[in-house]
Amino acid sequence: MKLLAITAQTFLLLRRDKVFFPAFVVAVLIFIFANLAGDWGIEEFRKILYDIGTMGYHFLGAIIAMFWSTKLIADSKQQGSLEIELASPVSRLSWILGRYLGICCTLMLLSAFLLVVWQAMLFYNGFDWMSDKELLVFAFLTLDWLVLAALAILFGSIASQAVAAFCCLCAWVAGLSSASLVHALSAQTPEGRRHEQDMEPPGFQPHRLSLVRTIPDGPAISQQR
Repeated sequence: MKLLAITAQTFLLLRRDKVFFPAFVVAVLIFIFANLAGDWGIEEFRKILYDIGTMGYHFLGAIIAMFWSTKLIADSKQQGSLEIELASPVSRLSWILGRYLGICCTLMLLSAFLLVVWQAMLFYNGFDWMSDKELLVFAFLTLDWLVLAALAILFGSIASQAVAAFCCLCAWVAGLSSASLVHALSAQTPEGRRHEQDMEPPGFQPHRLSLVRTIPDGPAISQQR
């Protein structure tokens, strides 16, 4: 019951900060920009809408998860409500977990709101319902929000708001660039193969296993009739 009370209190604090209002404004701007970019682009119109929609969905939720998670912890420290709440029979684990569940509920509600806006944008442009693959992509992006919120609360509990937001932002950027970095350093890419050839000594020829089976010559067998 105490965990649910902390979760509900966190959700009310986030709603009081009007976290959904900037999300609504940004969603409308993404809606307008996606339609304009679809008219300017030469690729398939639905693909342009999908790329811009997923990018805006990911960035908006990630920024809200990082900023408001660190803000929750920082406000509790600065306003003195943290000491009062921990003075009551509430463990530190329950307090941290309640804050995290509160931000998770807010992010899930934000995800549902953005998906409704995305579906309305598809209907407006004459498309059908979202496919299962698109829903799966949005589900993984929402899971990324929850991971970022957990990292933000972790950093916010041991550092100031600015330091926590910076550390979380660096972790997020590192995660975004990891796939491209791994692909760039892969030996299968032309750059990686060229680097391997530069490291080989002059005149070096790689050994290749021959699949030709040789049969040794045996002694001659004479047949007599």
